[in-house]
Amino acid sequence: MENKARIDDLLQQGYSEMLRDFPLPASEHVCIGCSPTNPISLKMRFYCKPGDPEVVTRHVVGDLYCGFPAYAHGGIIALMFDEILAYASYQVHQQFGMTKSLSVQFYKPVAAGKVHFLRARVVDSKERASKGYDVSIEASLHEGTDASARPSAAATGVYVVLPVEQLRGNISKRD
Repeated sequence: MENKARIDDLLQQGYSEMLRDFPLPASEHVCIGCSPTNPISLKMRFYCKPGDPEVVTRHVVGDLYCGFPAYAHGGIIALMFDEILAYASYQVHQQFGMTKSLSVQFYKPVAAGKVHFLRARVVDSKERASKGYDVSIEASLHEGTDASARPSAAATGVYVVLPVEQLRGNISKRD
């Protein structure tokens, strides 16, 4: 699905698209949130400013991802939050993280077919006793192109950032 949310003004404000080196072969990049090749992916793209722990995006939820007609399914909203929180974690540590916890609070229905602005900010990062970090992140989703409207939903999460070798090792054990 093509995302109809324009980002030209974000680029003019100094944001740039986040590009991550995926730690596996491109054929295994099947993420339902951001994979450009997975046919059912939301194909989300994220933007940041260098050195800033905040990540933003705009996204239009398509009709295929509704619960009730014209409204995004709550699970899709949780997926969108999971994705932007992971990107915020990556923005700070330049390493992939995995969801440890995710909590979503819904304030009002999220309309399909409309532009929504999401932002996520890392609020804390603690080194783990083993390798890596626990990264705490907060996020909000607003109808429109910025955060001026009251949030439709908010989320908090903790992501475990692991060294890429450990992440690859964990994934290779799945078979």
